[in-house]
Amino acid sequence: MRSTWISIITAGLAFGTMTSVAFASTTNSTLTGQKEVSINGSAMSDPYARVVDNTTYMPIWYVGQALSHIQGVTQQWDGNHHVWQITLPANLLTYLPQLTKAIPIGSGNTTITINGTPVKVVDTFAATDPVSKKPTVYMPIYYIQQILSEVGIVNTWDGNDWNIVNLPTLLPGGNSPSNATGSLA
Repeated sequence: MRSTWISIITAGLAFGTMTSVAFASTTNSTLTGQKEVSINGSAMSDPYARVVDNTTYMPIWYVGQALSHIQGVTQQWDGNHHVWQITLPANLLTYLPQLTKAIPIGSGNTTITINGTPVKVVDTFAATDPVSKKPTVYMPIYYIQQILSEVGIVNTWDGNDWNIVNLPTLLPGGNSPSNATGSLA
């Protein structure tokens, strides 16, 4: 009886892992070459992007690594539920009500949340990352850029380079050093 339960649990875990990566791997995408992910103009990585219907998709893993360099921002991919969870520091949460009004929620197979609030639903797909040779999930960079801009994180995308302009170090209460002293130094 115990071995039956172990077999059932093992099969469930294996199936869950497969579905978390293979949920949309049938998408017909074109590998377009490497794109730069940078913070303040300094290159962090140069992942391969893919294009579907004239939309550039970037691997969530590389985008998440760049976001983790912003003070107070964390992110986590939940492949079982197709949710990309982004957590922002309190000073950026003041923009959250604007975000939920400014960007229509949309439709797709993956939900992007900010501090637990769904802000966008987009189509994603899994494909093999040419560098790691492992399956990874790709998401439209346009929506990531739009969401970050709406919460006050300055970032740009020119078709080849995605640059995040890092936020200043924050003091308790969400004030930046320039706001606290009155100077711009």
